[in-house]
Amino acid sequence: MRLYEVRIACALALCTLGCTRVERPAGVANNSVWVASAKTGYWQVCALDMGNKIHCKVWNEEGTILMDEQYLPLDGGRIPANDDLIISGENSPGPYEVRLKNGRLLLPASLFDREKALIEASGRK
Repeated sequence: MRLYEVRIACALALCTLGCTRVERPAGVANNSVWVASAKTGYWQVCALDMGNKIHCKVWNEEGTILMDEQYLPLDGGRIPANDDLIISGENSPGPYEVRLKNGRLLLPASLFDREKALIEASGRK
């Protein structure tokens, strides 16, 4: 009976892993990272452009581009090097926030003041 329970547990674990895996849609950059959200998730990728500014691209799970613009560090600090633009893959509250593995948070330049105010009002960092 014990072996039967172990097999059931393994089968459920495999099904769960397989069922939650998101396939990268055509047109989404191969180096983008899947970031889960409350109801869905986003593909995110960032790099420095020719002007040494952070450029991020965000797609929804179907591959529609949601953001494609300059991003700024929330902390107002220096622009990170390309090697530091590693997306953490941690859950995100929405498509506008890009969290790096080093803990820094990036926001779109066009929505920076609004998103910063929302983050500060919510007590998140």
